[in-house]
Amino acid sequence: MVRVRCSLRQTQRSLNLKLERLSQLDDPPPLAVLPIYSQMPADLQAKIFEATPDGRRKVVVATNIAETSLTVDGILYVVDAGYSKLKVYNPKVGMDALQITPISQANANQRTGRAGRTGNGFCYRLYTGTAFLNDMFDNNIPEIQRTNLANTVLLLKSLGVKNLLEFDFMDPPPQVCLST
Repeated sequence: MVRVRCSLRQTQRSLNLKLERLSQLDDPPPLAVLPIYSQMPADLQAKIFEATPDGRRKVVVATNIAETSLTVDGILYVVDAGYSKLKVYNPKVGMDALQITPISQANANQRTGRAGRTGNGFCYRLYTGTAFLNDMFDNNIPEIQRTNLANTVLLLKSLGVKNLLEFDFMDPPPQVCLST
């Protein structure tokens, strides 16, 4: 079972309480802080799955790679800031850029599911329940609607598609992306 805390005030109070309890311990075990991101070499990524030799508790700092790609045993807590970096194509300047964007409700639910995969867990969301319901899309914007379509256009043309604007895309991209 995963419990979700959406109120910023509740999250802050709960985290402060845990920090206060931690400061009262005589000799708390040290933490092993380990990052993970998609461009990290595989041997370094593998460290998050290994047991710490001296019994340290692991803190895994992850990008959105951790939403779906991994299951790490023993993750009890997830802190979700509500943002991710997405590659977005700007057809006016003809360039891709990494943009920090709010996540979708589907992303938020995936992140919540990372806590307690192999036992009970807890997810702290650093945004309100109202923001979750009113400000986030239900699902991600499909990649075809936010990326450079040059290779896709060339492939469709090579397959004999005459009019790309009338092609039956599952999630049609913006017309400006097909015509530039």
